[in-house]
Amino acid sequence: FDSYKRFVLQLFQASESAGRYGQLDIHGMLGPYPVHVYDFRKHNNLHIGEETIHDLHALTRGGAGDRLYIIAPYSLVDFYQNYERVGDTAYYMLKVPHSILERIRKGEYKPLRQPSSANDINDPARAVGFDFIRMPEVRARYQIKPTSQPMYPEYSIKLEEFSSPAIERSATPANDELKFPTFAMLLVDPDYRGGVFRLGYHADADEMKKHHYTAYLPDSLSIGEVVKVVYIDIYGNEYTAEVPRTAFSNGETRGEED
Repeated sequence: FDSYKRFVLQLFQASESAGRYGQLDIHGMLGPYPVHVYDFRKHNNLHIGEETIHDLHALTRGGAGDRLYIIAPYSLVDFYQNYERVGDTAYYMLKVPHSILERIRKGEYKPLRQPSSANDINDPARAVGFDFIRMPEVRARYQIKPTSQPMYPEYSIKLEEFSSPAIERSATPANDELKFPTFAMLLVDPDYRGGVFRLGYHADADEMKKHHYTAYLPDSLSIGEVVKVVYIDIYGNEYTAEVPRTAFSNGETRGEED
């Protein structure tokens, strides 16, 4: 487990640092936030759902601060929202893909090297192990405006912030063309009712650039009480948002932990 722990901490760019919150062991730090590596050997048949997160929170005795990361095998994670909030703490899952686990089990891994240049960071072919398993950070403004046809108001989604963790430190020109270089597309289910995602609209980066990174939902869509939006970066990572219709009515700007 010690070798696995060191490897997955490095995989997610976390530093190794032992500690404890209450009765929960902390194995590393990701920026200023603690990281717990889930020991799947002890709970091989236990899937990680909301109940598990509540159990881990109880072990921390409320002392984990405002964010805690949990590293666990992808196949064991049973919830798909970006994070689960319990009390004052948001618990984020960092999921280890099955292909990586298989290589670890076979001993086919070596210590990862940090990208040595901005070119390496921006090259998806060289970013394996750094970018493909870290969700992007997103903030967007949701709006609704009246039109000449009162029955068909205009719903829009405007990207305010979009970044992928591995290139946060790279400098990019502050012009609109390169404003969000890792943004790929968004997908929209206009009437999300839980369970299956039903695609009703999509827009890629080139299309959204034409409108200053704003997506205008077609008036042919039937907007329900909740609109689910999936934001995807160029590495295939996803950030999902379940946005109530009232957020559009109020012109709200939302992102992680909102």
